[in-house]
Amino acid sequence: MEQILQYVFISFPEALIFLFFAFALMGIDIKATWKQGLLLSVLYSLGTIVTYLIFPYDYFIRLIINCLLLWGLLKILFPFTALQCIYITVVRIISHILVESVAIFVYTQITNKDIQHLELFPDAVITAWTYFIIVIFITFYISKKQITLSNIIKVYQRYNLIEILWVWIAILLIISINGIFMFYALTYPTRDHAGISIPIVFGLPLLSTILVSYMIFRFAQNMATLTMKQTEEVYLEYMDELITHFRSQRHDFLNHMQVVYGFAKIGNLDGILRYLEELNLEADETLSLLQLKHPPMAALLRAKAATATVKQVQFQVSVKASLERLPIRPFELVKVIGNIIDNAFDEEIKAPEQQRYVEVTIEETSPSYIAIHVFNRNSYIPPEQQSLIFRQGYTSKQDHHSGTGLAISKQIVQRYGGKITIWSEPEQGTRFTVTLLANAKGYR
Repeated sequence: MEQILQYVFISFPEALIFLFFAFALMGIDIKATWKQGLLLSVLYSLGTIVTYLIFPYDYFIRLIINCLLLWGLLKILFPFTALQCIYITVVRIISHILVESVAIFVYTQITNKDIQHLELFPDAVITAWTYFIIVIFITFYISKKQITLSNIIKVYQRYNLIEILWVWIAILLIISINGIFMFYALTYPTRDHAGISIPIVFGLPLLSTILVSYMIFRFAQNMATLTMKQTEEVYLEYMDELITHFRSQRHDFLNHMQVVYGFAKIGNLDGILRYLEELNLEADETLSLLQLKHPPMAALLRAKAATATVKQVQFQVSVKASLERLPIRPFELVKVIGNIIDNAFDEEIKAPEQQRYVEVTIEETSPSYIAIHVFNRNSYIPPEQQSLIFRQGYTSKQDHHSGTGLAISKQIVQRYGGKITIWSEPEQGTRFTVTLLANAKGYR
């Protein structure tokens, strides 16, 4: 009778829940396979009861038989390859061992009971259904969010962290092995475990520590690579604008030479001098960018100058401080300022061409702070909207903007102890000010 109750209340639900959890983690559609999964769970849970009756004191033999049984049922009932069946079996068995070991450990600590003295009712049922409910919620969550092993592996591959993934797998295996031996030792305390106690209790945790240390080391190495990749992505985003600017400069240079040649041809020296003085003003603007001592920002501002020319917006840059002392990562600073300048351009192109004006000013407001101002002449943000524009998803634009740019920019700036403020007056314009904390080291 007890075996029947255990089958109904624990063995069958356990087989079904952890099978579907493994399916969700492997990216297998549960709705399309629920009938085969139900049949497999019935057969597998019956098999576990039988193996327990035949080998009541041989935990490891039962574990091996149950693994082979699960693999065989998967191969018979589903159109999976042998390798896929192995993956599902490993995920299902390991997840079961980990969750069950933790649940039993927590329950015995709370109730002060020994594991061998736990009763089917209420101890085993309460423990089992507590983690059953948790696993069910996790299964629905990862199914909805599509958190599958293949997607996780893709993320690690994308950021060149595949070695760290393998370390995580090794650590999970070690924890699982520890869980198996802990469960075995607690279930059969009268048996002699001296032969395995030292390598299990001391060896495996030590190996876990070594693997975790290696994982941290590799993560630190890969973070540098990841930063470089993200910086490259930002640079590529503005590469087309820079190419357009260089083409424009080449075209302008030829025109300037023709004008100088024309003045020289007619002997108008004063005309040549006046013309070259005007060109020198433009050259001074380019040279002022060198004072930034921040090549990514200099490249961004030159790219935006090219964009302003195309959009027929007067664009001025005033550099009164360098950015070398800012601790913010270069690609993040470029992302923040680039987004604010783009918003200013979007507002200015609504105005007549002769009135369009955007100005970027970089100055040191105190020895510890540097401010970057982005001013545009032809926009107004009412006070009630100034706090809303930093909310995720909020946008005042009608052309399918996501409304995430300023929200992300604010998060980045606040992460480095800075802030973004807004000044806006009707018929006077709008100024966004990004204030960042500077230090002696800058970004490293």
